[in-house]
Amino acid sequence: MSASYQLSLISYIRIAQDEYFSTNNLGSFQDAINNYDKGLAIDPNNIELLANKGQTLFKAEKYIEAIQVLDKCFVVDPNEVSCNYYKGLSLEKLGRISEANEYKDKAAQIDPNYEGEFVTKFNSSKFKPAI
Repeated sequence: MSASYQLSLISYIRIAQDEYFSTNNLGSFQDAINNYDKGLAIDPNNIELLANKGQTLFKAEKYIEAIQVLDKCFVVDPNEVSCNYYKGLSLEKLGRISEANEYKDKAAQIDPNYEGEFVTKFNSSKFKPAI
């Protein structure tokens, strides 16, 4: 992996994360998504980019698109906690509760301390519904 390749990839990740975390504005979410896409064009199997893009799509209320991206995470690493968690939240928002619980339960099994960005947990290993 060349140094310029690594630098480009890191730049897209940082820019997208800055745009994502700096606002709750849907336009900025789209800017973050666009930068994740640029990074994924360089490295389509980058788990950090896939997970972050899925989470950003969830926050932008693009649940079907989030699920499609998060499914790509599972090809790379089926045990990536955030991918399981945000797929569960996305399915929940689409009313697919039973399926959602399977993914959220798997996330809780992988990392019982994982809380995601938007939620906290019940005292049991199951997560609360998305806000």
